[in-house]
Amino acid sequence: MKKCSVIWGDASLRSVPRKCSRHSIRLKGYDYSQTGAYFVTICTRNRVCLFGKIENGKMLLNAARRIAEKCWLDIPCHFPDIRLDAFVIMPNHIHGVIIIPDNANSNKTVGAKPLSPLYEFEKPMPKAKSDDKIEMQYRNLTNLLQKMGRVLVAFSGGVDSTFLLHAAVETLSRANVLAVTAISEILPQREKEAAIRIAREIGVEHLLVNSHEIKDPRFTANPPDKCYWCKKNRFKSLVDLAAFRGFHFVLDGENADDSKDYRPGSIAARELGVRSVLNEAGLTKARIRSLSKKFGLSTWNKPSGACLASRIPYDQPITPEKLEQIDRGENFLLKSNISGQVRVRHYGDIARIEVPPKDMTKLLKKEMRARVTDYFKSIGFLFVTLDLEGYSTGSLNRAVTDKEKGSPNGYRKP
Repeated sequence: MKKCSVIWGDASLRSVPRKCSRHSIRLKGYDYSQTGAYFVTICTRNRVCLFGKIENGKMLLNAARRIAEKCWLDIPCHFPDIRLDAFVIMPNHIHGVIIIPDNANSNKTVGAKPLSPLYEFEKPMPKAKSDDKIEMQYRNLTNLLQKMGRVLVAFSGGVDSTFLLHAAVETLSRANVLAVTAISEILPQREKEAAIRIAREIGVEHLLVNSHEIKDPRFTANPPDKCYWCKKNRFKSLVDLAAFRGFHFVLDGENADDSKDYRPGSIAARELGVRSVLNEAGLTKARIRSLSKKFGLSTWNKPSGACLASRIPYDQPITPEKLEQIDRGENFLLKSNISGQVRVRHYGDIARIEVPPKDMTKLLKKEMRARVTDYFKSIGFLFVTLDLEGYSTGSLNRAVTDKEKGSPNGYRKP
């Protein structure tokens, strides 16, 4: 079989062997826009090693490989129906598998078309005064980490925990850091997959541990302080694991903004000695995103996430069936080109959809409205509604009274 490589940064194609041309490597008469899995090799122009080098039989990639990685991972943003599978970056080329699923052809989202560049180099911006404060807070973070020696990071794959994991690895080395992700019905499948991928990118040991809060009636009754019982169980298992593996501290991803919302889970963390070093260093969400972008982390602009149980109003029981409905509904919306924050709030037979105001017009179009309604009814909802206020973080906390927040397991003391 003849092989061909796309030249990075060039519209032309080159091949191996040299005499091979674009026409000779394509199967005559084959429609390459049809359903299937395609193995692709993308090469740098003139085979220059832009992404790193090989020394003593080991591949050493440089910072430029993050550009290639971002371009590859951004392909679905330009072609929404395209699916990505395994890929690997070499010093002067990339191997990857692109999948065109069954529904892609009907939506006509594959094939060559003029699009914006996958990556645009940014012009350097003048240093702002706030940069000094950000750098000082980052130094505070690294100083805290250095004193800890060996740490276990409660890792969700979100903006905060990814940044924390990166900082810990850079400060302490991979050998002194362990990432652990708790797996249960309340974790969206897409977030589990993202956590696995990101930990692999950072190159740190990553464990998946089963969590059983769904079997705890204090959690499934869905009281306002349910997060306390969830975090109590999860962090207890992480503290035990850290002691067994010889890690001195357990860290979570709470930042300096999180104390503004109702977070009973923070109490459980403090009771068990879990440290929130991002908060201790004074790093806010905006600054964490800024530093993440500076360090080339793929999560720098990732929408904030929360567990699926947060979509069920307080005092309405949490069940695996409800959690599955929510997960399937949100995945459907995300695959329907609804970008950014998406929430499906579960009110029994009613689904209340929250999306950013800019995405509301997409959902209100006749064809899209019919697709969403039909799908949500197929997974068990009788009525489908759109919240005209749009996405709002912690919107269900409006129903929590100050008295409840001041309970022993709440955020504020009475």
